Amino acid sequence: MGDEKFPLTSSTSRGALNGIDTDLYVCDYSNKVMIGITQYEKFGTMILCYRDGAADSTNQDQLETYTVRPLLGEENEGMLVYARSLVESLSKTGLAKPLLLSVAMKEYTPQGLVPFVDFVTNHCSAAASAPATAQAASA
Repeated sequence: MGDEKFPLTSSTSRGALNGIDTDLYVCDYSNKVMIGITQYEKFGTMILCYRDGAADSTNQDQLETYTVRPLLGEENEGMLVYARSLVESLSKTGLAKPLLLSVAMKEYTPQGLVPFVDFVTNHCSAAASAPATAQAASA
């Protein structure tokens, strides 16, 4: 039992997003990926996001739909747009699992959408290309 690894791959990152210190964590569970992004150093609104699929496989890119469903916390239209854009971007890079997203941003502006999606997508790409390491949860 001493050599067993905790069956969860996770990574954390910190950087500036729109000039504001932002923390990001990614946890890859067997049935979902959890991503938390916060500018308050706290959990934010929990949103379940997933790709519904395409009705016509011959023209899949144009028919893909995504579900974004707030589970806990504030229901903000800008936040839902950010979540929808993020799940679409991650799905196009190969994410097949549903996404459990925790978001706590200081603002949700149209100008901040692309940097937000790029910040998370770039971190997830870097984490996926790094050697996988399982980390034990710390108390």
